Amino acid sequence: MRCYKETFKIAPISAFFSQLYQWIEQLFPAIIIMVLTRFFDAVETFTIVGESDRITVHAILLLGCYGIKQLLLLVSSVTLNAGVYEKCTHYYKIKLAEKAARLPLIYYEDSEKMNIKKRAEDCVQGEKISQLYMSMGKVITIGFGIISVFVVLSHYSLWLVPISILSVIPYLISRIIRGKEFYRLKYHQAKKMRKLDYLWGLLVNRQSLKEMRVMESDEYLSKQWMNCRDEVNNELWNHYKKDAFIVLCCDILRVLGYGMSIFFTLYLTIQGDISIGLFGACLSAFTAFQSQIQSFLSEIGALPEKVAFVSDYYEFIELLEEEKRVIHSVEFKESISISNVSFQYPNTSAKALDNVNVKINKGEQVAIIGENGSGKTTLAKLILGIYEPNEGDIYFDKLNLSNIKEESLYPLVSGVTQDFVAYELTLRENIAISNLNFLQDEKRIKKTLVQVGLSDLLNEMNLDDQLGKKFNGKELSGGQWQKIAIARALFKESEIIVLDEPTSALDPLVESEILTNFSRLMKGKTAIIISHRVGLCKMVDKIIVMKDRKIVEIGNHEELLSKKEEYYRLYQSQEKWYRDAE
Repeated sequence: MRCYKETFKIAPISAFFSQLYQWIEQLFPAIIIMVLTRFFDAVETFTIVGESDRITVHAILLLGCYGIKQLLLLVSSVTLNAGVYEKCTHYYKIKLAEKAARLPLIYYEDSEKMNIKKRAEDCVQGEKISQLYMSMGKVITIGFGIISVFVVLSHYSLWLVPISILSVIPYLISRIIRGKEFYRLKYHQAKKMRKLDYLWGLLVNRQSLKEMRVMESDEYLSKQWMNCRDEVNNELWNHYKKDAFIVLCCDILRVLGYGMSIFFTLYLTIQGDISIGLFGACLSAFTAFQSQIQSFLSEIGALPEKVAFVSDYYEFIELLEEEKRVIHSVEFKESISISNVSFQYPNTSAKALDNVNVKINKGEQVAIIGENGSGKTTLAKLILGIYEPNEGDIYFDKLNLSNIKEESLYPLVSGVTQDFVAYELTLRENIAISNLNFLQDEKRIKKTLVQVGLSDLLNEMNLDDQLGKKFNGKELSGGQWQKIAIARALFKESEIIVLDEPTSALDPLVESEILTNFSRLMKGKTAIIISHRVGLCKMVDKIIVMKDRKIVEIGNHEELLSKKEEYYRLYQSQEKWYRDAE
């Protein structure tokens, strides 16, 4: 009923005409039976007495009925495709995207939530909601049509009714059983379909193709994709074979039922209980009635399958969203305080952060360092408000970060993540997309590019030139894309900037140059730099050392070296990288 109401809300005209056509279509058999009976009677009278003034009238009436039906079919098909299917599917796609944008970002780390999302996408892409709406309408109108034909049939002979019903009952049983089996199959295939999409993405992605070619792994991954595809297709093929066999058995029973009706009606005609004209009308009535009952039972039987698919969409739509935050106004004046923070990713047993405590004062430049897997990136995501702690709190001054509205928080912060986006847009857009108010400020854009060491790029191209090979633009190296991402973060000019492995694609010499400029540019602002490299640590005010998902040391470069603990070990292992830079 929910999708029924929504369809009328989204496309009222199309929904109305599609339903109107269904009502007329289901009344049509009863009307045709009555017209045919009179027409056959008129023909029979003409053969006996040699004249009848009703043949032409009934013939015109019969043709008129078919003409009206075809006209309504044309109107219905146009409005149905343009409205009930296309318009509604477009609407549900938008709702799906809007919902995805409102979900807590931690859901995207949860495979079960992603399976729900995949099934919801399949539901919308397969137009299951519109199909359910049409099925609901058909069940109602066909039921009414069956009653109308039943009245006509029973007028001729009540025996024709049970014969018709018995011949199509198998359709109901098969649709219910096979519909549920098909849904269960698609439900359990959601994970396989995600894997199939992922492998296909690797096979068509330009970057992954380069690595696969060099590593000679393309053939292996192609076989992986084909094996997964074949597994999915074989499951579907086995389902369709069983389904086709059951439908064949049902068709045989229906034909037998139709044969029984012919025999029974012929017997009544031979006995003189009904006329030859009525015999023709009876056969037409029986065909219409059997067809209607078959459609009715098939639609009823298929409803559980369609309802199950549509329920997946509504399950996704009803997933809990992020709690409404209440704090509107934020002025960052003092510090960021991380108090007893622990965090654990969904469906994992180990903590990604374990009881972390640290304070970052306004205007400080802080480096958070540690080996891979120590929890640095997770801490960065918590500071940016991307995820919320499972335990503990993060405060901006005295305001709990979990209560600050996103539209108030995001103007304060800027960041470059490990998996930064390489926008295949113009050079201008790549920089100014972080602060579109200055999209046309060429002086400011060029200044930012120079600050991150991209002067050569400015000499080679204009700001409105395209970047990226996808649209025949200029392809950049990994290091250049990373510098662009850093420039984008600087261009925003926010109070707090978080850089997560900002120079991972750069060599130590270039890294030193970039970070030296960055340190100078961030004077008076709060900068948090996440890295597994220690080369930047001489430039910052505070160093936070992480190990095994905990903070193990806090201090400046000299203090931590003198302790000769974790920081000292990291520095000693990397010192050779930076001798030339010094």
